[in-house]
Amino acid sequence: MMRYAVQWLRSLLFVGQMYVAIILIMLVYTPLVLVNRNAALHWMHLYANWVRFSARWMVGLHTEVRGEIPRDAVLVASKHQSFLDSMLLVGT
Repeated sequence: MMRYAVQWLRSLLFVGQMYVAIILIMLVYTPLVLVNRNAALHWMHLYANWVRFSARWMVGLHTEVRGEIPRDAVLVASKHQSFLDSMLLVGT
């Protein structure tokens, strides 16, 4: 029973820090985005990589991307099953 309580607390902290991080990054990058469009892409990659790192560090969730990642313009059609799916697509 104690193990589930610790796991629940770690998950709660992980979700909480995700929202704090997005607010902090937004406050820093909003003025930059108004001047340079590429700052928006940098912001998305920074946040996605932070979520992947913190998921591994805080809750022990390891993610894996298989196959070669296309560098050209592509349309990605994936099964969307969670919020993390979006993070994996942007962060790779």
